[in-house]
Amino acid sequence: MMRGFHFLFAKNNPYELCFKKTRKAFGAEIPAAYTLDEHERRGYSNAPNLDIRFEWSCEELSLAREFRVKTDSLGRRLAAPPNSSSPGAPVISFYGCSMTFGDCLHDHETFPWLVGELLPDYTVYNYGVSGYSMYQVFLTMQDSIATDKPKFVVVGYFEEIEERNTLYSVCHNNNLFFTSIKFPVCIFNNRKLREYSPRAYIRVLGSKFFGPLLFLEYAVNAFRFRKSFSSKFVRGTNEHVLLRMKELCERNGAKMLVACLTNSEKYHSFFMKHRFNWCYSGVNYRKDQYELEKYTFHPLDKHPNQECNMIFAENIYGALRTLEKEPFVTPDFNKISVRSDPSTAKPAKMTKEIYPLY
Repeated sequence: MMRGFHFLFAKNNPYELCFKKTRKAFGAEIPAAYTLDEHERRGYSNAPNLDIRFEWSCEELSLAREFRVKTDSLGRRLAAPPNSSSPGAPVISFYGCSMTFGDCLHDHETFPWLVGELLPDYTVYNYGVSGYSMYQVFLTMQDSIATDKPKFVVVGYFEEIEERNTLYSVCHNNNLFFTSIKFPVCIFNNRKLREYSPRAYIRVLGSKFFGPLLFLEYAVNAFRFRKSFSSKFVRGTNEHVLLRMKELCERNGAKMLVACLTNSEKYHSFFMKHRFNWCYSGVNYRKDQYELEKYTFHPLDKHPNQECNMIFAENIYGALRTLEKEPFVTPDFNKISVRSDPSTAKPAKMTKEIYPLY
């Protein structure tokens, strides 16, 4: 069992926006943002039965935040008050990374919880785990869908997550989060998905303490997973994993909805071609509003705040209501406007360097 990954830490982060020294678990300090357990297939997962309160502050940015995280006996983040679901109620299962999990938010501020409030006749599960790739989401879905028998499966999506499946984030970006733990890798090549267990990433003894050895570790894995550098393989792998998810849901009698939390513009034609059910929140970080919206909706560490999660929830709720009546749903872009608050001033000291997206 592994406890305490510093996965909110970023290189050259002058203000150390990584939740240090003030975290409290049952009254005791813990050394990391969230507590994770090692998982044989997925590399890591949320620890079960968590009840942790975080107190976060950064004087340099005049920011402060307090929030609480709870998980159930299976490591799912709570998406409703305990024992509030009716026995036999239809299930909505949410899958994704930290944006679905709800980094920096109370349980009741996450969009899975908010969707559950809008749809009280359903039981809602939040399988989001910080840092997950679409491949890890797929593995999680494989482990849970037959047991849960959900009516709807919602996948929290943004297009940059495609880089995580193939080890691109390690080999290309030298991302500290992805080098602090082991996680599974997949590469789609020659019409076949090559899957690697969390043990596939090769460690070099002493690399955490000696720079040249860390460089050697990167070089060895970059050569082994060299196809991960190609945008062709990154895109092709992600598309294949999404199709596998869709097939898995259909085989288990569930309707899958891809919730595009950001614009994800380059995947629109793919979703349409393969008849995915999908929706778009109207929160667009890739157009002219990027700099403004980053601070409007991501005031802490570039993860969506409560206001943004409410927008996500309203959009997903509308799409699910449509899927209750219709076999297929896609966004109506004529009714979507980019969400931003022109009155929100950009804090002078906030830079892209200190706002990593995990």
